[in-house]
Amino acid sequence: MITQYFSTYLEQLLPIIFGYTEIHHRFKYWGSKYYKKEPEIIVDIPHRIEPDQDIPVLILVKDAHDFPITLVDVHVEFLLKNEKRSNKIDINLSMNKRWWNKTYYVKRPNFSGFIEINTSVKYNIGGITKTCKNHNLPIKKSLPLHTYLSGVPYPKSANVIHGDLHYHTNVTEDMVEFGAPLEATYIASKALGLDFVCNTDHSYDIDDKIGSWTETDPDLTKWNDSQAQIKKLNLENQFNNFMIPSEELSLHNLDGYNIHALILNNKAFLPGQGDGAEKPFDFSCDFNTETLSIALEQNAICIAAHPCAPVPLLQKFFFKRGKWNFEDLKLEHISGLQVFNGEVDDSFFDGLKMWKKLLLSGYKKFIYAGNDAHGNFNKYRQIKIPMISIHEKDSQILGECRTGVIIDENLAKLEATVSALKHGCCFITNGPQLLINAFALRTYKMGESFKGNSVTIRLDFLSSEEFGKTGIIKVYCGIIGDLEEKLFTEISINENAFTHDVEILVKKDMYVRAKFEGNSYRGKRIALTNPIWIKPT
Repeated sequence: MITQYFSTYLEQLLPIIFGYTEIHHRFKYWGSKYYKKEPEIIVDIPHRIEPDQDIPVLILVKDAHDFPITLVDVHVEFLLKNEKRSNKIDINLSMNKRWWNKTYYVKRPNFSGFIEINTSVKYNIGGITKTCKNHNLPIKKSLPLHTYLSGVPYPKSANVIHGDLHYHTNVTEDMVEFGAPLEATYIASKALGLDFVCNTDHSYDIDDKIGSWTETDPDLTKWNDSQAQIKKLNLENQFNNFMIPSEELSLHNLDGYNIHALILNNKAFLPGQGDGAEKPFDFSCDFNTETLSIALEQNAICIAAHPCAPVPLLQKFFFKRGKWNFEDLKLEHISGLQVFNGEVDDSFFDGLKMWKKLLLSGYKKFIYAGNDAHGNFNKYRQIKIPMISIHEKDSQILGECRTGVIIDENLAKLEATVSALKHGCCFITNGPQLLINAFALRTYKMGESFKGNSVTIRLDFLSSEEFGKTGIIKVYCGIIGDLEEKLFTEISINENAFTHDVEILVKKDMYVRAKFEGNSYRGKRIALTNPIWIKPT
């Protein structure tokens, strides 16, 4: 959807500084180039479609309670190489509610590969009939939608499921940002070949009264309603694709700056408002990284959200935002780091550097992936220049970066997923699957520890034409106490399925992990395993 970013009191203090706002929000003393007396109208389509599935088209209208409209119809046009095909969705509905959305299905063309899609929405407002292309946001040279009609399923083994661990639904709905409704997210995730999603909505939004951005709701209506709806949808979908009830908690690092944590599967809501800008310059939080351990339930997981993302100077000053530090991350109840946050950027590599430092220092920490998408099934839209322009990009979209989880098929799906995530039996990827197992007296999986002097490490790689089969697998060994890891071996591959055994002699306490790097039609493809730890006997 569209990301928005501002607050009532900061509007008066800093009228030209902050970068994200909705099209209905204007500065008090002058206007906005993208203000429109219309509701937001957005058409969204998953950026890839699994085989044999028709194409789900989400149509979303927000704020029609302020700007009533009649939605007439939507034309969907496919560009298949040099051929155009059109479909029409008749709607003819008058709307005057805060939220309206519905997912329609368009028959899948007999084609596999990358296609362009454009939609034309016809609507009537104030007696005037208008049309918009894909959305009615005032973006110059707006990008078309694209999707990949896959001829083969997302590459994964039978006991592996994929999840997006950082995603915002419309429970995150305020003057800062909003996401897609829960049911629409289930539909999109299924089309993407995504097995589960964590609805990590902001803690400072979850406890707001509906329709307010500053008033706290003592009844936690948004939290309770979303928990009930998730439970209902999980059962209706028989956990074939499901949600893990979650939140993105604002808390303090040990230096007193606001940071974010992904809290998965905690039954109780954890409050946190330090960077919510709901009260002028009130940066207080209920928890810091140390005291959080008291509130975490036994079956919950705490993951450092985008721990090494840069913090703009103005956010540091006006929201007291900071970063996760080594001393925060080493705490026992912090399971690991969400290093993949929708794209391969500097924060990703900085996160890996921090992770390796923790591992070499003897801390057993894991890596995870998410996208921080706010809806955003196809494109991410945000402000480029406040009150002047909006721009789009292809990153931070639902399901682009994933956490692959090896589950115990003897457990219930949600329970098995949470357990595997908590114990590091998982890998991260934006396409290919890469697994490692160790063979000694028995088979050991990622996240496990054992003793042995001679160990066989098995690499299992799986990909497809869509995600690229050509690249390099590197196996790294880390000796606990060393300053740097050692590259043990490097293997070039050019096939969709690859298995290879590596023999390692163990002389000191160490860990082993692996990495794949290649390319596809969407750019760089990376898969990283979590480590296996080994001690000599």
